[in-house]
Amino acid sequence: MEVENEQILQHDQIIDQNQFNLLPVDTILTAQQLLEQEKQFQNVISTGVQKFDQILGGGILVGYISEIYGEAGSGKTQFGINSVLNSVITYDQNGNKQFNGSGVYISFRKDVNQKRLEQLHETFKRQNNLGESVNFLEQNQVQFVNLLKFQDFIDFIEKSLENCLQQGNFKILVIDEIANLIREEFSEKQYHEKQNFISQFILKMKILAHKYAFAVLIINSVVSDAENRNTDSGKQKLLPAIGAFWTSQLNERFKISREERKEVYINQEQQLQKQYFQDQNKNQIIKRQLKVKFSPRLQRQSVSFTIDNEGFQ
Repeated sequence: MEVENEQILQHDQIIDQNQFNLLPVDTILTAQQLLEQEKQFQNVISTGVQKFDQILGGGILVGYISEIYGEAGSGKTQFGINSVLNSVITYDQNGNKQFNGSGVYISFRKDVNQKRLEQLHETFKRQNNLGESVNFLEQNQVQFVNLLKFQDFIDFIEKSLENCLQQGNFKILVIDEIANLIREEFSEKQYHEKQNFISQFILKMKILAHKYAFAVLIINSVVSDAENRNTDSGKQKLLPAIGAFWTSQLNERFKISREERKEVYINQEQQLQKQYFQDQNKNQIIKRQLKVKFSPRLQRQSVSFTIDNEGFQ
């Protein structure tokens, strides 16, 4: 699909949506073309965790916008890192595994854990029986980009990302904590400006994802629901950040959660149960869960998991 004028305007230029035309008239598709396009993009990028892939239909869907959200410490960043590392895996026509794919991980976090990224990279290599000389980070097959300013993000999407895409075999773009970027750039009074940016950004991502056949995974944080409480626990309910308009732009959403439990199991066998992980620092039991919140292709189901030094279990 040929696309003209794939520009995201700067923050002070996007108030008037009429200034920005991403979809010229000649890009309208017939029903048959849409069906053929759907067939083309019915492939996925594995998360690298079998139990996750089982409920996600094999992984993150290519050509669409997926979101995973959760509170701090739930494992959503690790989920994103796992996904971008697994983007290097490709298969030839005979089904033989190769390692010539690529992906980009964009982070807006100021507390980026580079050591954790390198640790998961080493785990990925061990799991795939790769030698010490292999380094997907140094080879730029997996690029980790830390951006702290709004304009830096716009510049990356308009210039650097397109260069990555044109090199071929690009499989996934992961964007970590985009709520931070939006929260710092737009005040509560700038509702329309924020909405315009969101609509143009998501449309830009959808166009590129379809044009170059890659997956987009956006990591989101949570905010308190001031109007409702969980009646069972009395705790404040948590909602995905950014709001309802943002939600309406997504193709599918997953939730990752953690629940701390004060009881400590005396029996060693109980401590090793798959659905729990012992946090040595807090001496608490942490229950973690991945859940499908909405998706046109997936059932609403969930799976429990643990995290240790080797990653998700």
